Amino acid sequence: MSRARGVGASRRKRLDARCAQAAEHWRQGRLADASALYRQVLEADPRHPGALHGHALVLRQGGDLAGAVALLETLTALPEAD
Repeated sequence: MSRARGVGASRRKRLDARCAQAAEHWRQGRLADASALYRQVLEADPRHPGALHGHALVLRQGGDLAGAVALLETLTALPEAD
């Protein structure tokens, strides 16, 4: 089953849009705002690759290396996309 079908294509688009917004917050140095959005996405889809990667960057920049590594380990354990 493709990832888009598993989550639902329109839901996936909404989650991707939140990730894009979170990435913009991160680029602007608003780590708390970025983290909050990434957490929302991960609550809806704990295996969302963009959120796992983006939140890992935020956590690393904020000094939470263990949290960042945990997210990256989850990301690398995901099966490759169809």
